[in-house]
Amino acid sequence: MPEPVASLPLDVLVVDDESDVRGMLGDFLGFLGCRAVLVATAQQALERLAQGSFHVAIVDLQLPDMDGMTLLSHIREQHRDLALIVLTGFATVRSASNAVRLAVSAYLEKPVNQEQLRGDLEKIARERGLMSLEDEVLHNLGLRIHARRKEMGMKLRDLSQISGISVSMLSQVERAAASLSIANLVRLAVALRVDVRDLFSPMKPRP
Repeated sequence: MPEPVASLPLDVLVVDDESDVRGMLGDFLGFLGCRAVLVATAQQALERLAQGSFHVAIVDLQLPDMDGMTLLSHIREQHRDLALIVLTGFATVRSASNAVRLAVSAYLEKPVNQEQLRGDLEKIARERGLMSLEDEVLHNLGLRIHARRKEMGMKLRDLSQISGISVSMLSQVERAAASLSIANLVRLAVALRVDVRDLFSPMKPRP
């Protein structure tokens, strides 16, 4: 399980009968700081939706007990404010057209492009007033620092010793709970062996 990083404040329901896909999405959503509930069937999805509220539902079109598009129609009728993201291994003009009719926020083909999914989730968070532009910048910065630190095999205390920035502050920055001064950003970039501008560059998808 990845360490907690910058939090994307979304409650997400994932509906996919493939355990490896559920696992990957659960790990990635956790990495982003989302609160995810994973289910394998349409019936389980409807039960969870009846029990609690979600910001987003990620739904596979191929489910064992109900056509995914039918499930999406049911969800849209009962939860008009819920953002919907479609997953499919077999994209068709018809399914794309139906997705538009149901006001789906994103239509993703498998294997899932994690960077695209992250962008879609951030857009949903902004549209719902859950993430300001400043929040997004801090969120991306935290993810970028975390990814570079892990790439270098460094723990927070290692980065703290090299940069002179406290472990507590570094942890807060990675969780998007605090920002750094320009001077500390420069020190951090030097410690991570990157240009300061690289700390604000888009994240590449994880394999």
